[in-house]
Amino acid sequence: MNAKLLLFLSVILFAGCIHETLEPCPVGDVKINIYVEKYQAVTHNFSTDMEASFFTRIRDVHYFLFKDKALIDEGRISDCTLFTTPPYTFQREGLEFGDYCLAVVSNCSALV
Repeated sequence: MNAKLLLFLSVILFAGCIHETLEPCPVGDVKINIYVEKYQAVTHNFSTDMEASFFTRIRDVHYFLFKDKALIDEGRISDCTLFTTPPYTFQREGLEFGDYCLAVVSNCSALV
């Protein structure tokens, strides 16, 4: 009797309907700290290998943000003297779920 009851309850449990909705994935915010490495640093420790100030070696920054191998954002910061702390923080808010790639180029012509 117990075996039949257990079998009956198992069938009811595993035969239940699961209702799943495919709602859009939430959006998120991203922060990436970009450091300037000291010239010929070899310790591979970012806390000792980074320059004390971001604009020590960097005059301008050109960035490209790709999502699923397609360019979705591009920008240029032409004056980096405003960034006095070691990292430059790249921030984007409200990015949709997906695979992203950030390419950063510095000290180059504006016509990249």
